[in-house]
Amino acid sequence: MKSVAMIPARMGSQRLPKKNLADFHGSPLIVHAIRKCFATKLFDEVWVNSEHPDFGPIAEAEGAQFHQRPEELGNNNATSEQFIAEFLEKRDCTFVYQVHSIAPLLSTADLTRFVAEMQT
Repeated sequence: MKSVAMIPARMGSQRLPKKNLADFHGSPLIVHAIRKCFATKLFDEVWVNSEHPDFGPIAEAEGAQFHQRPEELGNNNATSEQFIAEFLEKRDCTFVYQVHSIAPLLSTADLTRFVAEMQT
């Protein structure tokens, strides 16, 4: 069984441009999400899933992997179901957990409890 954390990140947010790169306590929101996933020690792999290549170096610097989805899956009309399906077509895993960078107050304990609940 392979568990993967997938962190979606769009560059083109309309309400708050580049929100995944917004600073929160000295680091971009996306970095907090990556570090939280690794801190749980629950995932075999951590992936950042984005249409924008600028997230690749950030993911890699934190030890995560980068999945560049097609640009059309990064616009306002794309649904999470669409970009998750595209991710699953290309990545092998038993479980995929979507962890949002825009929830910086989500604790590692919350994430751990959620994963445990989903695997029971």
